[in-house]
Amino acid sequence: MEGKSLDYHLVLIKNFLALLDQHFKELHLPKEYAELLFVTPNHLNAVCKEYMGLQAGEVIRNRIVLEAKRLLILPDWTISQVSYELNFNDNSYFTKFFKKIAGITPEEFRRSQWK
Repeated sequence: MEGKSLDYHLVLIKNFLALLDQHFKELHLPKEYAELLFVTPNHLNAVCKEYMGLQAGEVIRNRIVLEAKRLLILPDWTISQVSYELNFNDNSYFTKFFKKIAGITPEEFRRSQWK
């Protein structure tokens, strides 16, 4: 029985990551992914924590920050454009979000890339 639950959990994670890659710009909450996967947010969190060492929300935030970093290194994109592209309603919230996850502001990240 253990093997069956392992397979199920790995498929769940694989499907979660595939959905995340498709929808990270518009869906920022674990409950939105849990709904698409037909599981509860608690179950999604537990499986992510067990197999990835991170809660679902952390996985989502890391994916958003990864994309933000990719966009921030483009010289012709403003921080406002990056924020808008990732569906943040306001620049200051995006900056706070980015700093909380990355440890530096988008401006500091950008400057560090252009040295």
